[in-house]
Amino acid sequence: MGIPVAHDRRTWARVVCSSQREPCVARVRSGHEARIVNLSAGGVLLETAVQLMPGAVIDLRLMSDGRVEPARGRVVRCFVHEVRPESLRYRAGIAFDRRVAASGAGLCVSG
Repeated sequence: MGIPVAHDRRTWARVVCSSQREPCVARVRSGHEARIVNLSAGGVLLETAVQLMPGAVIDLRLMSDGRVEPARGRVVRCFVHEVRPESLRYRAGIAFDRRVAASGAGLCVSG
């Protein structure tokens, strides 16, 4: 008997961010930067030093290779990803209010 495979409930395909010239980053309107882990037309997974509260609406500027794409979304989850001696790193899932052209905007390169 085989091992059951979990059904992927994602609506949008994810693009892993791995720009060769510079990392894919996002700036949260409050002023702090976050690294884009992956991106889709419907949302983004961010890694940040700041905890984002689930349910909060945030404005982002998604940036890579000199391009900027504004986006607004709602934090759907945030969890501790890494514990460092001097700090914590969080990962936060953001659902966009409107569809974002992830690969079309040139923000991220599939990798």
